[in-house]
Amino acid sequence: MTALFQKVTVFSVLCPLLIAVGLPYSLYLLTRDSVSAIGGVYVLIAVAVAAALWGLDRWLAGLVPLVLLSVAEVLLLGSLTLWYSYDWREFIIDASANSSRIFIIAYTLDDTLAEEPSVAFPFGKNMTISDRNYVILRDAYRPAENRVSPSLKPPVSWGNETRSMGIGLQDSRFTALYIFSGGNAEVSEAERENAVKEFFARVKK
Repeated sequence: MTALFQKVTVFSVLCPLLIAVGLPYSLYLLTRDSVSAIGGVYVLIAVAVAAALWGLDRWLAGLVPLVLLSVAEVLLLGSLTLWYSYDWREFIIDASANSSRIFIIAYTLDDTLAEEPSVAFPFGKNMTISDRNYVILRDAYRPAENRVSPSLKPPVSWGNETRSMGIGLQDSRFTALYIFSGGNAEVSEAERENAVKEFFARVKK
């Protein structure tokens, strides 16, 4: 048994560490409010998974060459990391430095109008807009089920709350248009209409 635990692999180091940190932390969360307790349950499940992987690792350590086992564990961890990164990929439109009271996100099928976001490693996308109050994206990014739709990082002056609304379009170049404003700001209908008119005027140039 002692010889078995002396056989070092990736999981033989990582799993005990995760258990040592995760177990007391999960118990701590379980003693707090109901929301924290739910988090504690998830951490406890992760601890149980780590314990199961540790046990499997120790069993395989007696059957498989340690180098081969460690390589397989590294590949497994890498695959899980890539899957997690892909599943939680984001598309952020950063307008935090923008001073506008209104921000417009428009969607189009016209590639000559659409702007292409930058890639945020490994699977995310981002854009930074500070010199104008609008952005035009390809229709493929329009909010829909099973799509990675953009999230607006609003101007700092807006605070933590935002409002958004879609508007009807009579311009065939666009498939959808959404207007965003600060949640605590009083933005009149006239301001929204003027912002939309200004947007179309600038796009026509």
